[in-house]
Amino acid sequence: MPQANRCMSVIIRFGSGTKEME
Repeated sequence: MPQANRCMSVIIRFGSGTKEME
């Protein structure tokens, strides 16, 4: 399921970005 993997990657990237922003 490449679509699910892509969604997970976006979520992980978003979480990492939020942590870096804080």
